[in-house]
Amino acid sequence: MRVRVNDVVLYFDVDGCQLVPDGATMVERPTIVLLHGGPGADHSVFKPAFRAAAEFAQVLYLDQRGSGRSDRAGPGSWTWERWADDVVDFCDTLGIVDPILVGTSSGGWVALTAALRHPDRVSKLVLDSVMPGSAQERPAAFERLGGVEAPEAPEMAGRFDPWARLDRLACPTLILACADDPVATEPAARRLAEAITAAPVRLHVLPGTGHGVFREAPGEAFGLLRDFVTEPGS
Repeated sequence: MRVRVNDVVLYFDVDGCQLVPDGATMVERPTIVLLHGGPGADHSVFKPAFRAAAEFAQVLYLDQRGSGRSDRAGPGSWTWERWADDVVDFCDTLGIVDPILVGTSSGGWVALTAALRHPDRVSKLVLDSVMPGSAQERPAAFERLGGVEAPEAPEMAGRFDPWARLDRLACPTLILACADDPVATEPAARRLAEAITAAPVRLHVLPGTGHGVFREAPGEAFGLLRDFVTEPGS
């Protein structure tokens, strides 16, 4: 499906119903908006695994501008702020009042930016393998996994720097990290959790996993997601 949001047409897909029967009444379930990484990947990275989340929530898969089946628009609009605003405007266009944003890798940067820029529009936040480690941590992690001849860890986009604003994050946040992630390192995930001081935060580090908790350990990851999404107020 496609919907116009500002100057672009964005592609999205849906798993699960927002309203489900409960006896003689209809009950509204939470709505999850999935944000892929890359930048430049698309929503298909979440399929078919995230069908599991449709058991307890409505799941929306979004191709961000410049990615997948959405309009490219142009490199000048490929910024964390524009991608984040697109997510909020997308939700407004579809009438999604209290979205739960789930971002993996750089999609977590988009989700976090949206929650910081629009604190009244994001009900909960899930960040999977998001925060890049320091210049010292990344090479050490690559060497631990691949030996001394492993290539240097790639540099992450330096312009993403939310650290000074994290104390203003307002929504409950679930941070998922892989113990053996050579890019979004475990120490960086712990620093992220410690920097969020104004909202409830949970951190789970999964052993024996690389990058992308939902891909590497789906059983445990979806159990944690279900608990977080369905618990009132988290």
